[in-house]
Amino acid sequence: MKRLLFIPLLALVSFMAQAQSKYDLNGDGDVNIGDVTKLVNVILGKDADDTPPTETDVAVEVGLCPDAHHPHLIDMGAAGKWACCNVGASNPFEYGGYYAWGDTEEKSFYGYTNYKYWHDMNGDGKLDTNEFGYLGDICGNPQYDVAKAKWGGAWKMPTLGRIQALLNCSSESTTIDCVNGRLFTASNGNRLFLPAAGGRGTDDHIWAGTDDHFWAGGCGYYWSSAPDPSISSQAYYLFFSSDGRLYFSCSRRYYGFSVRPVAE
Repeated sequence: MKRLLFIPLLALVSFMAQAQSKYDLNGDGDVNIGDVTKLVNVILGKDADDTPPTETDVAVEVGLCPDAHHPHLIDMGAAGKWACCNVGASNPFEYGGYYAWGDTEEKSFYGYTNYKYWHDMNGDGKLDTNEFGYLGDICGNPQYDVAKAKWGGAWKMPTLGRIQALLNCSSESTTIDCVNGRLFTASNGNRLFLPAAGGRGTDDHIWAGTDDHFWAGGCGYYWSSAPDPSISSQAYYLFFSSDGRLYFSCSRRYYGFSVRPVAE
């Protein structure tokens, strides 16, 4: 009986000796749960350091950015240097944040009732802007320029001139990574993608209702730093739509639009 027990015991010892080298998958000199974890990671396609493999960055894959460390400064030739993504976004295809003109924080609701620069100055019941309306261009002023406030450094909101220059680039409506937007191509071959993030805001005449997020996926609204010189409650913005419309215009400042930073 003892002999019968000795034979399988000897086989087990032999197996364990081989396992020390054959099954020591993580190379720690021992066969333990760590080797099981290593095997599972290999099956799941994880890297040797037990971390998931780096996910392919679509912006790099399609040639918009040099690497996955966004934001990048994209040289658009005569249109100057633009960021590869919106304020509040981590890549070129995310919508990012929505900001009222001159505000540096997002809100749950966008209307004149909670726009801090909108006041009834003369008590006639009509809503007017205060002296803020006559500040002029807010480009680079961290109190009002959300790009400067959030990103710092050389980043700032685009002037109307920069937006006009970008409109001179060739462009097309397109969809990248299932995101609709406008793709601009400079004469130097560099490209800039602006997602059609829509806008936010409610207005008694246009977007009445509880859901103030409008036309996401179909239109893009991007603030400039330039106020409307003739109507103090408005500012200039870049607009594009999936049906091919592309221009700059003015809108009420309390609407929440996207912001795409620029730099010198």
